[in-house]
This record gives sequence, structure tokens and C-alpha cells, in this order.
Amino acid sequence: MELFPSNAEGDLNVSANPEVLPALMPSDLNVVVKYTDEKRLDDPVEGASVNVEIKQPGIDLQKFSKTTNANGKADFRIPVLLPGAKVRVIVYKRGFPRKYIEKEITDEIVAITPEKLEFRTNVITERDDQKDLDIRKLITAPIKIKE
Repeated sequence: MELFPSNAEGDLNVSANPEVLPALMPSDLNVVVKYTDEKRLDDPVEGASVNVEIKQPGIDLQKFSKTTNANGKADFRIPVLLPGAKVRVIVYKRGFPRKYIEKEITDEIVAITPEKLEFRTNVITERDDQKDLDIRKLITAPIKIKE
């Protein structure tokens, strides 16, 4: 027997993109809220409250609020922030538990995997090693990688 029965109708799936928010440039934060119960699986949630809180050292807490549209979306423009600032997304819809997503502002704009590569040449076959290198852009702004 539950001491405090939940009156939740199910759960919500919340995503906030991009995965990484870059420092020193404004960026768009796109929040999407969908249902997870069997009857409405992946249907957009209209009317969810989405709050974004931004905390930077030495600066008052900034707050922005929107309500999701018919597509379950709420888009925010994040101002220029310093590395290490924290962005917290809080989503609430009556009858569902609150959802939280936290992001840290970073000065990294690409992810390279693996971080370290070693190459060798086989002296008998005179063939060089070949390895895959994954370079993934972490921000939505265009970037150019030159040799």
C-alpha cells in the first residue's frame, strides 16, 4: 500500500537540444515534450510549462518560461554565456511528474573520437595503419575544419 499515492497519468519524455551549448555565443535551445504511455506513445504534449533557469557565477539567476505548442515544442534563445554557466530546463504538466535537464556551457565545439591516435608503418608490406576518426560538431553554428 502506497503512503502517498501518485495521481500521475504516466510519464513524459523530454529532450533539449542541442546536446552542448557553446560559450561566448548566443544559441537556440529547442525543448520537445512527448507522452510515453501506450495510448499516446510519442504524441506531442501541448500546454506543458517549460522553464529555463540560467546560473552564472556572480550574476543573478535568469529565468525564461514558455508553454509547449501543438507540436510539443518550446524554443528558447539562450544569451551569450561564459564557460561553466549552468542551464536548467524544468518541464511540468499537470498530472505528470516534473522533468529536469541540466546542461553546462562549454568552450568545446567539436568532439573527436578517439582523442589520441597512433600510426605505424609495416616495414615488410610498407603499408600504413588506417584508423577511423569520428569528428562530431557539438554546436548548431557552422564550423570549418581545414588541414
